[in-house]
Amino acid sequence: MNAYNAYTLKVICDNYPVVRITDLSSGGKVLSYVLKTTVWDKDYVKINNKIMSLNDIEHGIIRKDFKEPRIHFALVCAAISCPPLRSEAYTGQKLDTQLSGQAKIFFSDKSKNHFDLVKHTAYLSKILDWYGDDFGSTDEQILIYLSQYFPDEVSENIKKNSSKWEIEFNDYNWLLNKQ
Repeated sequence: MNAYNAYTLKVICDNYPVVRITDLSSGGKVLSYVLKTTVWDKDYVKINNKIMSLNDIEHGIIRKDFKEPRIHFALVCAAISCPPLRSEAYTGQKLDTQLSGQAKIFFSDKSKNHFDLVKHTAYLSKILDWYGDDFGSTDEQILIYLSQYFPDEVSENIKKNSSKWEIEFNDYNWLLNKQ
């Protein structure tokens, strides 16, 4: 996770000024995903004399080997809608506490996630749309799992009324987070 975040910052710094990280992809917004020429597909990360991409780190190592959904609140893509960069490195002894803390910070940010207790609707980050299966196979499972990181009032309501809740996903703001 530390390497992923550091190399994300490096690619931004090496190409600054940029408006959004997606501007560093080749072939246009949609075509770059089809052709796998996004900034996340480029092989520029060097670890132990091996060259790889950010996608290799995220999907080929972290998600594949650790199966830890909270990493989605720790990996930083440099966009306004992504989780904030932690002010310390992730370390083995503190990792569980750090990941839970990142999740709480992420879900307390109303610009990324907000909740309507009357309509029983969770307006969640697009990250949960992209990677929802990492948290559960149904909206109810996802919300029950995530509720431990939600504000207390929301968490209690979901636990009591989980079958009534629905998820809607917010648009993702790819503009550069100048945190």
